Amino acid sequence: MNAHDSAQRTPLLHAVRGGQLAAVRALIEAGAGLDARDQDGRTALMEAARRKEAMPALDLVAAGADVNVADKDGWTALMFAAKEGTLAAARAIIRSPKQSSLDALAKEASALSLAAERGRHALVRALIEAGAGVRKPEIGGRALQLAAQQEHVDVARTLMEAKAPLGFSPWENEPPLHAAAARGQSLVAEALLEAGLDPDQADRSGQTALMKAAASGHEKTVASLLRLGAAPDVADRAGWTALMHAAAHPSSGSVPAIRDLVRTGAAVNRRAGPDGKTPLMIAAEKGNELATDEL
Repeated sequence: MNAHDSAQRTPLLHAVRGGQLAAVRALIEAGAGLDARDQDGRTALMEAARRKEAMPALDLVAAGADVNVADKDGWTALMFAAKEGTLAAARAIIRSPKQSSLDALAKEASALSLAAERGRHALVRALIEAGAGVRKPEIGGRALQLAAQQEHVDVARTLMEAKAPLGFSPWENEPPLHAAAARGQSLVAEALLEAGLDPDQADRSGQTALMKAAASGHEKTVASLLRLGAAPDVADRAGWTALMHAAAHPSSGSVPAIRDLVRTGAAVNRRAGPDGKTPLMIAAEKGNELATDEL
């Protein structure tokens, strides 16, 4: 019953992989080893979660399968369930009396960040309610960053309400506000600012969210950031302002962004860094005819 093939898969693992619920239940009832691992270190519970097989997962958890064990890549069954959106399985794993790995990490991924990145709001809430480390930068901070990148506004709000860190991720230079601004995701940017984040927070290169939005030609996000208090004339480490970044971006979005920046006080004659270029010079050099005409 616990014999394995060349890939170290037991009959129980094969039954789960084949979606054979009756066989899974019969093997559990007969006393099959619940936590046998294949050559990748995966158990039957991991396979059930990975393959969106909720019922086998529920049966395995109820029978006492180990919910904390990780495969060779560091992934737990809960992480697979979070990635694939197997909500019923995830809830069963979370509620297991054996649960002690809500915050397990595989490289930069946790169950919370995997759920947040995919907009799985119900699962994010379940993880937070169960005690996931939402206030830890590597857990909640990373989850908020990914929710911001993907414009999952409800998820981002829930993470912020649970006090997820609003600043830097340990792995990347892009705080959540900058991630939202660079992608033109105004609703997330507004939610972050309404939560009390400094609109002029700089990333490790000295750039603000306003610069990110301007550099990408996201005029609506530029307008939102300015309306919510972003300073129009802050310079990054290279001496570039948001207006200069907008001037360098050859898109139709740069013109309304330039207008909003100038209207709110951006200096059109300011010079950047050691080469002393003005926004107009930058627009001309980049071949941005629309911005050149506007400036």
